[in-house]
Amino acid sequence: MKKYKFLLFISCVLSLTGCYNDDSRLASDDKWIGDIVIEKMDAVNAIAYSTVLDITPTVNGYADNQLTYAWYIYGGEFSKETQDGYRTHPISDKKTLTYKVDLKAGDYTLVFEATEPATGYAVTSEVSLKVSTLFSQGFYILKETAEGDTELDLYNAADQTHISDILASTQGEPMTGAPRFMSVVYGQAYIDPETAKSAYATGLFITSGQHEFSIFRTNDF
Repeated sequence: MKKYKFLLFISCVLSLTGCYNDDSRLASDDKWIGDIVIEKMDAVNAIAYSTVLDITPTVNGYADNQLTYAWYIYGGEFSKETQDGYRTHPISDKKTLTYKVDLKAGDYTLVFEATEPATGYAVTSEVSLKVSTLFSQGFYILKETAEGDTELDLYNAADQTHISDILASTQGEPMTGAPRFMSVVYGQAYIDPETAKSAYATGLFITSGQHEFSIFRTNDF
């Protein structure tokens, strides 16, 4: 009896196997979703209202015309604007970013996004962007003019640039009287004219003549 039951079990298994057809198949080459690989990009330094960025990422895995592209920026003056995450501030829909840096000084992040449109598969890569001004980096030189007044120069050793007579170019004239003293004031409080709210910045404290003094904000004077 056990013999017949075993033979019956074997025949049922064989019949089930014979009735099953595997219709699945591997994806064809034109349907295969490959990896989008974006090579790491170096951090960028820029001068506000002067630098034009020109960045072309290297993207592997697809031809350029098989993907769509987008660039976004966050941080810095956009730090409080995050309603759509890193996509809150789009700045380009091209692979190569050409972007004039009309931004306040600060630390920003650029986000490059490559997308395969048929599937929505996307990959991002970030680039650190540090924005400074012509006056925020270098060594200040306090000097006396030929007329006996106070002036400033700025020397940037990294870029080997020298800016002369900063007070005349930004304030219209030097400070009255011979130079006496110069010092850095960190965390100087002031009223931001754009927001009418209190803000803080690094200041340059200068005295001249007998009684004159001024504090200049070093990022834009």
